[in-house]
Amino acid sequence: MRIEYRLVMALAAFMLGACAGCGASANPGGEGKLVSGLARIEEVELVFLESFPLQVHAIVRGTLADGCTRLGEIKTQKTGQRFEVEVPTLRSEGAYCVQVEIGFEETVPLDVYGLPAGEYKVVVNGVEASFIFQQDNILPAE
Repeated sequence: MRIEYRLVMALAAFMLGACAGCGASANPGGEGKLVSGLARIEEVELVFLESFPLQVHAIVRGTLADGCTRLGEIKTQKTGQRFEVEVPTLRSEGAYCVQVEIGFEETVPLDVYGLPAGEYKVVVNGVEASFIFQQDNILPAE
């Protein structure tokens, strides 16, 4: 009976030790070096809000590599008729986590007020979408 009890206790201690860090978030308590990357983008959908001047949002859908990877701060830059959107990722170096891809969806507003009529491209981590303004996107002068 004592041998069975010790065996059960040893097995329980082993299992608790093996799961140290299970469910831990990236960079818990500031420990470990953060490694940055780019999120894998699967789809970019452009949505026009019913308003004038028009407002455009990019709905970005993609996946994170595992349970320890999280999104960083999304950055948008406009050059000419091109919007570059960067969706970075952050992960603690050497972290042990669930190896399951995790889907995400983010809404990114684009600064389109004052743009002249024309075609515009939106590039999110290499995935492209485009839209056309048939007229200048400004309020008429009063």
